[in-house]
Amino acid sequence: MPTLEPTSTARQLKYRIVGYYPAWSNPARDGDASELPGNMLTHVIYAFGRIDPKTHTCAYGEESVDKYHLKNLHQLKQKYPHVKVLIAIGGATRSGEFSAMAAEEKSRQEFVRSCLDLYLSTYPDVIDGFDMDWEFPGVGEGSRKEDKQNFTALMQEFRRQLDELSRQKKQSYLLTAAVPAGPGMTQNYETERLVPRAGLVQLDDV
Repeated sequence: MPTLEPTSTARQLKYRIVGYYPAWSNPARDGDASELPGNMLTHVIYAFGRIDPKTHTCAYGEESVDKYHLKNLHQLKQKYPHVKVLIAIGGATRSGEFSAMAAEEKSRQEFVRSCLDLYLSTYPDVIDGFDMDWEFPGVGEGSRKEDKQNFTALMQEFRRQLDELSRQKKQSYLLTAAVPAGPGMTQNYETERLVPRAGLVQLDDV
């Protein structure tokens, strides 16, 4: 592992070193997000945002907690400007609404728009992109046989709206996804379509 200097930029580093900072961290025990070793990280993923079950729009996991941690992540970025911060949506306990939200084009569009409004408009100096953590398309109660295709469509819609915002703001935004590597689950994803067509970046491009 290389020794990373605080003045380095992510694109100058040979490796991508990504860490998660969970909302349930106890600052008194685990340390504030502002105290993360930014000289040893290129990306921090804050987990998790959620999908409102009534409106199928993007929502805080817990508003007061998220605002506290996002404030500290802003402080981290002031110390280490090269660090990119992404907000993860979903997770093991908050993926139940993905299937219904992603089932229709209109609801996908509204969901993505709400995520951009909630996070990129409110925290323009903190959030650099999104990480989709749907666990898992086609699995569990409420899932649909079309989840596999709808996940691809959701990522495409995210990339489309992020690219549009990029042109407006003259800056780029990241889009990633947490997906399983095991052969038993890869069949639940249109892997060959996700990277080139949804605009997901390869690790070397992050």
